[in-house]
Amino acid sequence: MTGPFITVGLRRLSMSLTPNSQVSRAGIIRAEAGSLATALRRSVLDNPSNPVRALFTEDGVSIWTHDIAKTVQLIMTNASVNALKVKEPVVMLIDPDTMAALLDTKFSREMIQIEVKPNAPLVIKSRTGGDVVYHPADEDDCFLVPDHWIMPKDSKGWFLVPMKNNEPCTTRVTVSKEEMSRGLVDMLVAGAPYVSFDFQPGGSTCASGHWGAKGNQASSPIDAKVEGSGITLNFTENLGGIISRMDGNTFVVQKHHDTPFVIIESGSTVVVATEAQREG
Repeated sequence: MTGPFITVGLRRLSMSLTPNSQVSRAGIIRAEAGSLATALRRSVLDNPSNPVRALFTEDGVSIWTHDIAKTVQLIMTNASVNALKVKEPVVMLIDPDTMAALLDTKFSREMIQIEVKPNAPLVIKSRTGGDVVYHPADEDDCFLVPDHWIMPKDSKGWFLVPMKNNEPCTTRVTVSKEEMSRGLVDMLVAGAPYVSFDFQPGGSTCASGHWGAKGNQASSPIDAKVEGSGITLNFTENLGGIISRMDGNTFVVQKHHDTPFVIIESGSTVVVATEAQREG
């Protein structure tokens, strides 16, 4: 996404906290290692990954971050982690990819305890006696989405767009993860790095392999509920990454026809992504 970020409103965090809130830097986090690793990997947007500020509360883990190119924002709020326990909200500064790899490699599905202290390494221990000392990221290196970028929703669940005088999005599509994944299949069959979803109240489709070049083409009907005006949305290979970062089976896709980005919400997560531009 070019220009200043516009981000989205989310369901309420514990005690109105966000990952940007000033909360304790000291505490004990207990969780199932593999489940925590899975949640952390969903916040990885680049290779190598960028450090993030991860908020842990009794309701889950929250990470608000963006990619280095500023084309994708990921807002993960109260994501579920198996057996998560914290006495009070606490923040960790971590590289999500290296932390997830550490948890999977060293502890797998074991129960772990993470001791967090200000300006000190994290100490991770298992019930069976294993331990790791992990050096946290620097605060200034963390990729954050600040609170003031958040867009609200109206009473009917439509996102409001500040750059358009708080007009609501003009299209809202409700579609299953399985139906969205048809676009990945069509890209694979067509051998093309792009796919177009044509969402219309009277019937929706996706198609790949037809942007100004000869070659294979593939298309599929899409079962979707479309509210507002019909719209065509274009995705590149980042569609696979977006789908894999969601933890729900139903996607709600919103867009204002005069903005260059699309908002996709599912489970605990919202992704705001710059639309691909058709060539030819």
